[in-house]
Amino acid sequence: MEVQVEFSAETGKITGILPYGAKPADLDDGNLRVVLGFIDVHTHGAYGFDTNDAEEEGLKHWLQNIVGEGVTGILPTTITQPEELWRLWGTRRLYAADQ
Repeated sequence: MEVQVEFSAETGKITGILPYGAKPADLDDGNLRVVLGFIDVHTHGAYGFDTNDAEEEGLKHWLQNIVGEGVTGILPTTITQPEELWRLWGTRRLYAADQ
């Protein structure tokens, strides 16, 4: 569904959404579109980090940089691994929830 609206922004963040034509436009972006962040539901890694490595710094780097590509959420995907890896991932998940 496509809805035409106007929005206001400050320092790169949307601060208001208005009905189309509610105020004079400061900038006309023509046919460009604003879309919600994408969620990558199957990813094995990025930026030199592999999900199976379960490295905290790699995961942080991945999550901090993926937003620049329009992705705001991920579902890290692994390949079959020993049970020890799953215990390690559980620890990482708990750590991330505390941050």
